[in-house]
Amino acid sequence: MALSGAREVCLAGVAHAQGRAGRRADRCGAFHQYRSVSGPDGFVRAAALREIEAGLPLGVVMRDGRRVCLVRDGDAVHAVDDRCPHRDFAISGGDLVEPCVLECPWHGARFDVRTGAVLSGPSTDDLGTYPVHVVDGDVFVGPRRT
Repeated sequence: MALSGAREVCLAGVAHAQGRAGRRADRCGAFHQYRSVSGPDGFVRAAALREIEAGLPLGVVMRDGRRVCLVRDGDAVHAVDDRCPHRDFAISGGDLVEPCVLECPWHGARFDVRTGAVLSGPSTDDLGTYPVHVVDGDVFVGPRRT
């Protein structure tokens, strides 16, 4: 069940839901899994670039169950874990408070989406990051960086 006002889009590979800060209900019901379209080197198609709006994070559930948050910065896309390490809530409902700085909608922790680094608490742990390739308007997410 999707949140009121959240955008849910299902593609041939993943499903995603979008929200804004202040929507503090668990978004698990808004996510579905579909057969993923795999690319080279273990990269999986996550979305079309046009579907990722600037300033509006997009939560994606990958075929293997990974929950990834995509953030657009111009023509670049960054991918981080879609779970705040502070309390394990979806971070994709947060807002970009500065370019490339994502704020968790639950407790206000801030992260740099380029590196996953925590910038302010209450979280003390970084977000995991994923390599991203944009090919012909499609966004592919690779295996998690260690």
